[in-house]
Amino acid sequence: MKIAIVRPLYDQTELEFQEPCGAQAICGFLAGNGYDCRVFDRRIGATANDIERYEPDCVGFSVMTQDDVPDALRLLLSLKTRAGIFLQEDYL
Repeated sequence: MKIAIVRPLYDQTELEFQEPCGAQAICGFLAGNGYDCRVFDRRIGATANDIERYEPDCVGFSVMTQDDVPDALRLLLSLKTRAGIFLQEDYL
């Protein structure tokens, strides 16, 4: 199973860059348990096209603050629309 872990863009003008340690830790755990996993850091230019080219079976988001949520939702809906993924509205 291929899993994409996405670190969304921070929706503020003041950006303090930090390594995506949470996303990397999740990916490391998954890889250690036999999953093919990759981190897509939107803060350094990863796009929806990059994620789609990877062809993941599952996409997870590493969201740290409420300022990460708008980009995560935009990307989630974009991927849903492009891939025709069914998404339960209860989670939106």
